[in-house]
Amino acid sequence: MDSLLIHIENIDRMVNQWASTIHTPLLDKIMFLATSAGEFLPMTILSILIFLLLILLKRRNFIAPYFVAIPGGFGLMNLLKYLFGRERPPDAAFHVTGYSFPSGHAMMSTIILLFILVAFTENIKKTLLRIIFFLLIAGAILLISFSRIYFNVHWLSDVIGGIVLGIIWLGVSLSLK
Repeated sequence: MDSLLIHIENIDRMVNQWASTIHTPLLDKIMFLATSAGEFLPMTILSILIFLLLILLKRRNFIAPYFVAIPGGFGLMNLLKYLFGRERPPDAAFHVTGYSFPSGHAMMSTIILLFILVAFTENIKKTLLRIIFFLLIAGAILLISFSRIYFNVHWLSDVIGGIVLGIIWLGVSLSLK
């Protein structure tokens, strides 16, 4: 187990070192927009809009999963951060507080954006538009998640862990449907 952790830490360091070499002014702006989109306030506003759309579109079968997935996911993420207590990478591009694992941006954007995909895809009738919708959601999750490595506020394993935990938690939440 210790050798596995050492390998993960080595990969984490290599990926963060690589990410530090690809900065450009344009990419910095794109990544700043992505990381800002994954912050608490924008995700909270999006979550409220999701709830209102569920009511408006009479998607009542998604109400219980919504409350387990989104507020419950936020609580789970904070509990896991406390339990793991993993320190963030040194030399972050900006000051961030709290523990590193799992990445809250990765976990919550995965939960919230995939919830949108599951809850509202059936409202899109054309196959091409469904594919575009899926690609936009997947792209947003990946961009928000990668921005955390780009700015050196998370390790790769924090981000992968956040995405995987987000998918698992959403699956558990949707089982209440």
